[in-house]
Amino acid sequence: MQQTSTTASVNVLERMADTLPETESELYQWSETGGGLRIESQAPPLPEPANSEMVTGVGIRARVPLVVAADASGTLPRASGAPPTARPGASARERGVRLAAVMQAAAAVEAFHPYHSRTVPNLDAAIVAALRTAAEQPGATAGLDRLASELRDGHAQVIHPDAARLRALPWEWTPLGEDLVITAVSPTGAGGVRPGDRVVRFGGEPIESAWARWAEVATGGSPGCRRLEGVKWAGALLGEPGRSVEVEVESLDGALRTVEVSYDTAPGGLRSIRLDPVAELSEGTLYVDLSRLDDRMWRDNLKRLTAAERLVVDLRDYPGRLSRDFLRHFSTETMVSDDFVLPIWGAAGEEVRRLSTAWRLAPKEPHISSKRVFLAGASSVSYAESILGVVQRASLGPIVGDTSCGSNGNLTRTHLIGGTLWGFTGLDTLGPDTLGPDGIHRNPAGIQPDRKVGPTREGIAESRDEVLEAALAVLEDGD
Repeated sequence: MQQTSTTASVNVLERMADTLPETESELYQWSETGGGLRIESQAPPLPEPANSEMVTGVGIRARVPLVVAADASGTLPRASGAPPTARPGASARERGVRLAAVMQAAAAVEAFHPYHSRTVPNLDAAIVAALRTAAEQPGATAGLDRLASELRDGHAQVIHPDAARLRALPWEWTPLGEDLVITAVSPTGAGGVRPGDRVVRFGGEPIESAWARWAEVATGGSPGCRRLEGVKWAGALLGEPGRSVEVEVESLDGALRTVEVSYDTAPGGLRSIRLDPVAELSEGTLYVDLSRLDDRMWRDNLKRLTAAERLVVDLRDYPGRLSRDFLRHFSTETMVSDDFVLPIWGAAGEEVRRLSTAWRLAPKEPHISSKRVFLAGASSVSYAESILGVVQRASLGPIVGDTSCGSNGNLTRTHLIGGTLWGFTGLDTLGPDTLGPDGIHRNPAGIQPDRKVGPTREGIAESRDEVLEAALAVLEDGD
């Protein structure tokens, strides 16, 4: 969708006045505020039906209807004759289509991305680089991937229809410092690779140089999130079905071995060992994984949760099935979230005003009065970060783990020529003033933990959850 402005309107449709039929009609204008945010307001006064004639920086002219006449049956005047014969869809394998898709995506970013001025100070240069990539590389989304990475946005999405057929390697892996470490292996095996093994070479290439290539198109806000995202997608963990790749790994004892593995596993099907969604760790101490609960499961376990003396709340993954109502049990006072801010951009690409909203969460019985600690990490994104913002603002308990993804706000999406789905964060998110001028911007900095801790190769090999262990130590220190 395009943002419109009536200030630059040119009355080029006046010549069409005689063609309008004798019928009652009204004038309609679309005002796009982006971000999927609905705003109730009085209808503004509308000009006469007109086009806006826009001239781009490279001399391309476009006339876009801003106001149209319509009756109950549709826009006026009516089209006559048969519609033109449908043409085959544009293919991203064509150079011109790839370039057009990058221009579409860039226009959406300039009009609707809420904080690109912070993360991409020279957007024109980023667009030029993306266009050059799209022109020179045959991949359907190469230029778009380059532009998405520049946004430093964990919500940035470049999804081509062909991606649905991709398969995964028979393991999961994660960055640990400068190492890429296997965390989980398919039950069908992976040539003897085990959790805790370190990747040394990938496809005959030193992992350092392969990782550097993947990082060029990595999305994500915080550095940890970008590193994690860079090893998850096509060319790394995902690939064409049946394709094989040689991977050299090093075990904890230093032994090296090379295995040939295929892309034949369903993406996202493997997980590191986790506890039950609600688990008793010791007498009086409960663990709850919010990513695996819905509202009914929360209610069913609420009695156990309120009776617990100590509570570990896991927000390292996305709690997509649980409404924010659960938070109301954690305080006897009304809590507020971070500010969710939507900038409205003018025709010249300048911010003309801001719309802001926040959650207000009144307390609700029964009250959870236990000692609490919350787990976070690079995979804590969007809604998980909204919850963590409330936790931090209301001092509900210390946060243990790693910095969150730094990509909070709803998702803005559009389909581009060539079939690619393009998306990014639709809102900016502001933390409390007490965080200072740098910390107040949650995107792309993320929410910082009170105690920073992460896994080790040894812990992964032993199937230990070292972040959880650190959280329990924090609870014990508070006793």
